[in-house]
Amino acid sequence: MKVPIGKIFALLGPNGTGKTTLIRTILGRLRCSSGSVKVFGLRTGTHESDIPGPGVGYMPQELALFEEFTIAECLTYYGTIYHIGRDDINIRIDALIELLNLPEKTRPVGRLSGGQQRRVSIAITMIHKPKLIILDEPTVGVDSLLRRRIWDYLEDICKNFGQTVIITTHYIEEARSASTVAFMNNGTILKQSDPNLLMSQYQCSTLEDVFLRLCQTDIQRRKSRQIDPAILANNFNNDKSSKSDDTNDLIQKHDSKVSNQHVFNNSVFDLTRIRAMCWKYYTLTKRRPLFLFGFYLIPMIALITMNLTISKSPYNIPVAIYNQDVSNDGRLSQLFIDSIDKDYIALNYFTDNQSAYDSIVAGKNSLSIVFGQNFSDAFEIRANDLFDLSDDEVDESGIKVYIDFSDAAIGAFVLKYLLQAFKSFLDSLTVMLGKRDLYRALSPIHIVETIYGDSSLDVTTHFGPSIMIVLAQVLPMVLSAFQIVSDRKNSSFERVFVAGVKPIEYFIAHMLQQLIMSVVLVIMCMAIAFGVFQLTQIGSYFEIFIMLFLQTVVGISIGLLGALVMADEVSVAVSISGFMLPLWIMSGVLWPLEAIPAYFLYASKLSPITIPLEGMRSVMLRGWSYNRPVVFYGYFVSLSYSLIVSLLNIILFYKFTDKAFTWNVWKSS
Repeated sequence: MKVPIGKIFALLGPNGTGKTTLIRTILGRLRCSSGSVKVFGLRTGTHESDIPGPGVGYMPQELALFEEFTIAECLTYYGTIYHIGRDDINIRIDALIELLNLPEKTRPVGRLSGGQQRRVSIAITMIHKPKLIILDEPTVGVDSLLRRRIWDYLEDICKNFGQTVIITTHYIEEARSASTVAFMNNGTILKQSDPNLLMSQYQCSTLEDVFLRLCQTDIQRRKSRQIDPAILANNFNNDKSSKSDDTNDLIQKHDSKVSNQHVFNNSVFDLTRIRAMCWKYYTLTKRRPLFLFGFYLIPMIALITMNLTISKSPYNIPVAIYNQDVSNDGRLSQLFIDSIDKDYIALNYFTDNQSAYDSIVAGKNSLSIVFGQNFSDAFEIRANDLFDLSDDEVDESGIKVYIDFSDAAIGAFVLKYLLQAFKSFLDSLTVMLGKRDLYRALSPIHIVETIYGDSSLDVTTHFGPSIMIVLAQVLPMVLSAFQIVSDRKNSSFERVFVAGVKPIEYFIAHMLQQLIMSVVLVIMCMAIAFGVFQLTQIGSYFEIFIMLFLQTVVGISIGLLGALVMADEVSVAVSISGFMLPLWIMSGVLWPLEAIPAYFLYASKLSPITIPLEGMRSVMLRGWSYNRPVVFYGYFVSLSYSLIVSLLNIILFYKFTDKAFTWNVWKSS
């Protein structure tokens, strides 16, 4: 395949014949399994070539536009990537809008018709006046008048500026304006020549008839190869001799009138391109207020929900009471009932034990408390002479409890409330009888000091750090993944790489935007948790911020990894959920690690959340700092996961950015 310099070369063929694959090979986006491609005497995709880069303007089949951008912003974005000055960009925008008959440059792309959007995509290709222009199906959806204007413009830039144009189309007849056409079918170039010469040679009135004739000849040739051994042997010898030169010098050394005005930057990364992509992310975020609102609303809802639910102890728990104590006017049984905190337990009185029992069976009450007939007298004897009680007195001085433990949390809390009522009851009885401290006498366990935390069993001390660290990880993870998937689906991912953006530059810009949003997220979560809801915190706010921030980096990296490996939103969502949900469950987020079997605890420690969560709880509830091993290891694990997954992402960016991933592609790669 030979393309003349300063001319229009049309690559013709039906859909699915390999035109786009060939174009991507020319652009250096796909590697040849054998042979190579040279453009202007240089192999594409090498450091010496500026293709991909500013040496080529490429329009993919897809529009590769951002609907939130205006026409001017789309052209400015790509112009900045190509290192064009702002004044030159504005001049070229006005010229292209006039040429392509586009509406005012301030109109958003999302409000343009399909044909107008395609013209904007063409304008992006021409904004930097490259020496090679490649247009993949540019006239699809464009009216005939504008199609003619596009072809006239392409002829003009080839004639006056020496630019070379490769255009693919399945509208075969429009290619008569090209200086050279190449017919392609089943991945093979059937013929290439001047279109008028081809029609004369095959005595056809249209190029479409020429293509049909070539296809028929190709079919007959393929059939003859299958049945004629002599032809097969001849073809084999020809193939052997052709291997001596496996380079396709597509376009000879460039000597046109186009100056190489854009020097391709072969440094590790280019700050101008990074700045352009950061500006793109900023503009897109600003134009998506509902998305931004939702991103920051979710943690607010989660923390408010936590404060309204699990931060409160259960109250108004229904409890049945059957009091048959008649001794001493039921004084002590009534004292016990009065000691129960009515804010947490709602008492329902019954006249017999069976009715109280049936109310539990029916689910109307969580627990039934039964006092015997001689409870007051028997318990007073028990308080005065504990060791001389008869078996009957021991039985009569007891409080019988029937409990529904189908809800373990409610059962545990109602027993806790009863124990608190019992202590209050004994304290009152101590005063009434004028005796020593009955609670200390009857209970051998005495809590001298609560060193860390609160003995009231406030569950927010467990779930508060868990919810904060999960929010800090999962929201940036989802945002990072879906942003990359969105870029890949509209082909802007492909287009910027053809424009010369390096994977490391894309990675840096993506991480910068994500980290800025994550910093705001962490600060907002901390302000709500500690400032509004007064979550327990006795450690360093700065260390909590660092721990949460490192978890956002872990989330961003994992989300990016999922987006690079998976092909669409559904695959990304399923894979991330399937991978992360078990990690969250076994990381101490929902239940203490002490409940995990020893053999499985080692796997739990490998989670990116387990050790950091332990460290964060130690900072918040114990006031510990980085000089404690558990806190230091929390920082170390978060940082290690961030660096390892980020390094893997960079490798995948460099190796696989040109592929739409599925697991099969992953394995074959």
